[in-house]
Formats: sequence, C-alpha cells, structure tokens
Amino acid sequence: YSEISILTKKSDVYSFGVVLFELMCGRRAIFDNIEEHCHIVEWARSKIVRGEVESIIDPRIKGQHKINSVWKVADIALACTARRSVERPNMDNILKDLNEAMEIETGYYAFDVTRTEVTTISMCSVETPISSANHPEHPIA
Repeated sequence: YSEISILTKKSDVYSFGVVLFELMCGRRAIFDNIEEHCHIVEWARSKIVRGEVESIIDPRIKGQHKINSVWKVADIALACTARRSVERPNMDNILKDLNEAMEIETGYYAFDVTRTEVTTISMCSVETPISSANHPEHPIA
C-alpha cells in the first residue's frame, strides 16, 4: 500500500500480520521503547531472527502456551509482514497455518477451512459462509 497507495489483498495480509504481532506481544503497532519509537514488526522480527521468540510474548500470557505454537504464529506473522507483497501468503494459507498452530496448542483444529472463503471488501477482510446460492461457481461438496 505504501508504494502504490492502493489497498489490495496483500496489504490486508500485511495488516493481519501486524495484528498477530500485537496479540502476541501485547503492544501497539507503534510503541515507545526507551528513547525511541518502535514499529512492532521491525522490533519483533529482530528478536525472532535471533531465536528470542519468548522475549516478545505478552507477559500476561507467558507460560500459558506451547513454544512450538508460538513459533508457528510468529512465522505466520513474519510471512504476512514480508517487505515484498508477492512474498506474503494468501489468507487461505494463513488460515491453514493458524489451524496448525491451534492443533499444536490444543490438539484440535479451530476452523473448518472448507466452509469459508476470505473476501476483501474495501479496507478489511471478512469471512463469509460459502453457499451454492451465493456462489454457484463454488458448490459445497
């Protein structure tokens, strides 16, 4: 978006990655860190690439998670916030990966990815149920 000033599915994916980082870290997208303003993506990326994923976890949830699921979500957020939009995953892959993180954490899948599609509408992404009436090109199996 910052380069061409047009919202796309890939700019929505970037925003979703920022939200994932905000949820993981318990911080706002831009926050003060000692004497400087930090963007959560750059701050989290620098910690993750050094293997310090535990250091970014919101202190309110530390110890209440499995480290492998945290790494999975961190990897998803990193992929979503890739600098080049062509390197960002699509929402179907993100949902599949989040399901895998949920399975690592809880032992079961949280979402039925066969029953939803992700639709981009202006500035936000929403999930809408698939039905044969609304989407004849995508009949429910």
